[in-house]
Amino acid sequence: MEVLEMRSEGTGTIIRVVRLMRCLAEAQGDISITDISRQLNLAPSTVHRLLQLLLTEDIVAKSSTRSLYGPGMELLRIAALLASKIQIGDVARNVMQGVSEQAQEAVLLTQLLPHELKVMVTASVASPHPLRYDIDMFQRGSLLRGATGRAILAFLDGTFIAEIFDRLLQDDSDSTFANREDQLADLAAIRARGYVITHGQKVPGAVGIGAPVFDGHNKVVAALSITMPEQRFAAARAEELAKIVVDGAAAISKLLGRR
Repeated sequence: MEVLEMRSEGTGTIIRVVRLMRCLAEAQGDISITDISRQLNLAPSTVHRLLQLLLTEDIVAKSSTRSLYGPGMELLRIAALLASKIQIGDVARNVMQGVSEQAQEAVLLTQLLPHELKVMVTASVASPHPLRYDIDMFQRGSLLRGATGRAILAFLDGTFIAEIFDRLLQDDSDSTFANREDQLADLAAIRARGYVITHGQKVPGAVGIGAPVFDGHNKVVAALSITMPEQRFAAARAEELAKIVVDGAAAISKLLGRR
């Protein structure tokens, strides 16, 4: 019985430490014991004891002027090492599978290539239907075309989106995209509703529904989208499918650290 009680106490301490680290990571700045105690529903004495344990390993740092606490250098080092190993596609895989099961269509994760102003499909889940499109994996694509690109383009920094758009239009000979004002208005509409639906912009006869994926700095880094043949798309189901995609994109964003 004593061994079981010790194991239970140890497990409880680990859970509290994890929750404490999460609290520090999500705080907007250094935070007091009182605030931590309230957020975690723990006694101040318990919070103080846990902080002292973490201070010895530099997981937590204490302000030199006030009794406030924040992430320590060792925790930041560990976080940086883990971040450098993370591939968005790996993080998103389970979410994408769930989106595919709900929508019953192919799911794509498209990442932004910021220096090239291009996008690239880096992960996909195949459609369960026998009639489906081949996915061009790891091929550079346009930000202008399709749900895979426009779901990212619309959410780039508004201070230079017009400049980006002008540059993209110079490289695109399709007259469909020639009217700059119309295109900027469409991007504003996409931002307002949080997703985009496109018809045949990349593949004739294909419909795409896409939503942006953000990182921990609230920067758009990717798009989650579903694609299907036009004959399988029902306008009456558009909002339902859009919500599935938006919720999936939000789940991936949360995994990437977005608050």
